[in-house]
Amino acid sequence: MITKKILILFSIILVLVSSAVSANSLWSDNSANFYQDYPEYKIGDIITVVIEEDASAIQSANTGTSQDSDYSSSGGTDFLDFLPFFDFSYSDSESADGSTQRSGTLEADITTKVVKIDDNNNLEIEGRKQVKINGETQTIL
Repeated sequence: MITKKILILFSIILVLVSSAVSANSLWSDNSANFYQDYPEYKIGDIITVVIEEDASAIQSANTGTSQDSDYSSSGGTDFLDFLPFFDFSYSDSESADGSTQRSGTLEADITTKVVKIDDNNNLEIEGRKQVKINGETQTIL
């Protein structure tokens, strides 16, 4: 009898809890398709491309040379006794280290034009911008 009462009570609780739970979709029918590309471009359309680039490079080089020379002579014998004994040594070493470090940041907006669209809707664009930096003309293609 007790198990029957527990079963009825459990059924009533289950009905009450399940009616309180309801779910709605996060996406409504009016929402845009998540996977669709917007907008669809045509050849000749103008697109602004934002360029942000940070580049850095480090180059280092080491070189070293050394040279040792020893010269010796003994004094003359017999009729060459007037030649003295001498000893001479020479040593030289050099080393050099060098390094170069460069870094640069580029931020630019460039207006481009759609010139080709392939079968996968990948765009081929063309654009050119000239910027004068430190008296030097730089061209962004």
